[in-house]
Amino acid sequence: MLSLTVAVAILVGAVLAWLGVQHRTRTIASRPRPPVTLAVLPRSVDAAGGPVDAREKAFLDGFASAGAEIVQVTPLLSTTSKSSTASRSTSTSTSTTGTAATTQCKRILITGGRGFVAAYVIRRYLKQQQQSSSENGLLHVHVLDLQLPDPTSTATDAIGQAVYQPSITYIRADITNKEQMKIATRGMDVVLHMASLLPSVGVSRDTFERVNVRGVETVLAACRENGVKALVYTSSATVLLDLHNKSIENADEDHPYPRQHIDDYTATKAAAERIVLKANTPSFATCILRPSAVFGLGDKVLLDMLVRGQTPVYLGKGNELLDYVHGDSVAQGHVLASERLAPGSKAAGQIYHICTGKPVMYRKFNGDGTGDKTLSHWGYKHPSSLPLPIATTMARLNEFVHSVTGSAPFGLALSLTAIDYTQRTYWFSVEKARRDLGYDPLDSLEALVSDVKTFQKTMLAA
Repeated sequence: MLSLTVAVAILVGAVLAWLGVQHRTRTIASRPRPPVTLAVLPRSVDAAGGPVDAREKAFLDGFASAGAEIVQVTPLLSTTSKSSTASRSTSTSTSTTGTAATTQCKRILITGGRGFVAAYVIRRYLKQQQQSSSENGLLHVHVLDLQLPDPTSTATDAIGQAVYQPSITYIRADITNKEQMKIATRGMDVVLHMASLLPSVGVSRDTFERVNVRGVETVLAACRENGVKALVYTSSATVLLDLHNKSIENADEDHPYPRQHIDDYTATKAAAERIVLKANTPSFATCILRPSAVFGLGDKVLLDMLVRGQTPVYLGKGNELLDYVHGDSVAQGHVLASERLAPGSKAAGQIYHICTGKPVMYRKFNGDGTGDKTLSHWGYKHPSSLPLPIATTMARLNEFVHSVTGSAPFGLALSLTAIDYTQRTYWFSVEKARRDLGYDPLDSLEALVSDVKTFQKTMLAA
């Protein structure tokens, strides 16, 4: 029998892998709220030393009027090349006819911007920033979270990009705080609302409601007040999971909500979806993206286990079919939606599944499938099965101890409901996203193998 240590590690990993959108878990109720004073890393001048345009100035003035804490002032476009920054030093340029033309600038706010999936989204926007010009418009990215990166740090994240990016404006704010969100959304063109609260032992229904439902209402209200044109809401395909139905296959966006959701997380995400769709108007466009089981470098589940030398373990027989989607595919869906969503557009008021549409067997994804019991399909030890009775017993004990002591011996992610996520078949059609957004996801199993090889090279080079 597997050791208790390995069992715990695998259970926690399996739980996180099946929770749909892998935002960073934030039990906001257990943390002190950030002060009303915001912390922002503003860009007061552009790379050529010229003044910011009127909207950027208004954005910074808004923080100043609220007594904002100015953490650091750095150039707005310091990652761009010298040749491209020369054309960005002012907000106007002269056309061939001799008339002044205003350079278009698009501002995007990402809530929950320091999460796992958001890192992939930011990487795509950084590439766009480097390629942007006076001809195709400038791109300003603002990242909102409960914590700010250290501007003096040279550290990189799991996907290889610097944790602190000089070309990004960082904002510390709480999505449930109306005044903070009014300031944070000021001057934005598009908001990607990715912040969320994931399932965790001991989190009450009221807390889920406050963050996942009332938080959405707060963000939407702030957007409307400030004239934001579009909001992309990150939901989860798990909103369609039915407590009494263990199988959903090739479901499209018209698939009905279940009679009973499997937990408070999916129930509140579904409630938020209804609010977001209702908020869509001729002057304010909203749409919803539903990723499924997200994985990738930085997910701290499968690859993290491999690098520690642990043998992957799946729960039960492992015959369930899941729609695994790589973090970069989810990022592609978000960027495409932010580009295409506008009042009156085809994407306005729509829901899109951001998955692969190609189900993979649970145990095969975890390494089973070569026929060789000593070697998995990506070059590590063959995975083992952990009997469900053991997993269930550990989850019950975990929940009981937490209810009595407030401490979870096996981690806050391990619960009976979380195990239920691993014992279902669910996969989704992505044809609508392909048609409307131009979405083209990576193959999930090939992407996993690629990530493992990347991780191996990184470890060898270290």
